[in-house]
Amino acid sequence: MWMCKLMSIPAKRWATPKAESGVRLGEAEGRWQWQFVCWLKICSGKQRQGSIGPAPYTDFHPACGERTGAGRARKQTRNGTRHGTGMDRQSATRSVSPRQLPGNHSTTPWTHTIQSRSVSMALLESHCPDLRLIARGKVRDIYEFPGDDSKLLFVATDRISAFDIVMKNGIPNKGKLLTQLSLFFFDKLESVIPNHVISGDFEHILSLSNAILPYREQLEGRTILVQKSQVLKCEAIVRGYLTGSAYAEYRKSGTVHGIPMPQNLVESSKFPQPIFTPSTKADIGTHDENIHPDKLGGILGSETLADQIKKTSIELYEAANRHCLSSNSGLFLADTKFEFGLEPNSQRLLLIDECLTPDSSRFWAASEWAEGKKMSGFDKQVLRDWLKIEGVDGKDQLELPQSVIDSTWKKYCEAFELLTGRKFVA
Repeated sequence: MWMCKLMSIPAKRWATPKAESGVRLGEAEGRWQWQFVCWLKICSGKQRQGSIGPAPYTDFHPACGERTGAGRARKQTRNGTRHGTGMDRQSATRSVSPRQLPGNHSTTPWTHTIQSRSVSMALLESHCPDLRLIARGKVRDIYEFPGDDSKLLFVATDRISAFDIVMKNGIPNKGKLLTQLSLFFFDKLESVIPNHVISGDFEHILSLSNAILPYREQLEGRTILVQKSQVLKCEAIVRGYLTGSAYAEYRKSGTVHGIPMPQNLVESSKFPQPIFTPSTKADIGTHDENIHPDKLGGILGSETLADQIKKTSIELYEAANRHCLSSNSGLFLADTKFEFGLEPNSQRLLLIDECLTPDSSRFWAASEWAEGKKMSGFDKQVLRDWLKIEGVDGKDQLELPQSVIDSTWKKYCEAFELLTGRKFVA
């Protein structure tokens, strides 16, 4: 400790290795540590690892306090916040004056971003001022593709909603997980119905327009290039089991979306056949309305189109459930929601938006299912339960406690890994 005093470094600074707790060191701090490390190396004749994190000291650059080469794990940005983190600039960053980077003859302003488990890094809203914003939904931001108004960029943020309420804070990396899982199932179900996806490969999307490049750190991993379609104002819900709002209605009236159901069903009972239970598609701030399937034709202006959506939705549900049951995932599909659009010229029906994610579906463990049992599921049921306890009437922008964020994220990751057979990598 006396050597720390001689070098004007607070002794407690060495008691806790900051890099291991996720803190990036500033310029002066990094320089003092570099000098101290050099002294250690001279005295000990060997490298000492651990005080600056998992990489050896030889990978730490004294001029900027940043690891060099392979050791530089994360890029920084000019505006004081790492894109995609959703971190508060004042509380989560400390600015460093412009300086010359190693191997570069131009100066670049950098910031050192404090990254700890207690600080949310959720991307709650994308900011791409050079792109034309079409809409912000409950979860997705939609931009017109630069130079081609027949295409759109679907950006899945880390926002999360339930009961038509968007939470104040989000779940870090949720948008990336939803994007990967949607692409997985869009591909699996393409034999049932075509979808609106043009590309989910971000490098390919970048190759089509340089205008997206400045927003790479925000958009990469959470963006799908899609064909613009005429969105149909309905949500096509298919239920295989009695749960959620359907169970609440059944207890009151013996019906589900106005459809008479068999008597003596209990929570989590399996329906004799999957049932089609559509709802209206509400704007943000309003609520979806459950409707009888017979009313859908009047809303869409076409009974033929309504029948096609019903038939296709049930086919999609059955195909997805077959995948769950045949892939050794241990899961099955309790219910799910699809959205559809019409191709502008051909008026062909397309599957759009998202596909079989924990946001839009209930996945249950086959080993845990029993009639009469309330199922927890691999979805956002933890959030729904918390909202019921809190009471949601008249409330918006509720802030989720960390325990709900952690529990929900764990379920999402488990669902992803069981359904796809691979680990989720952000």
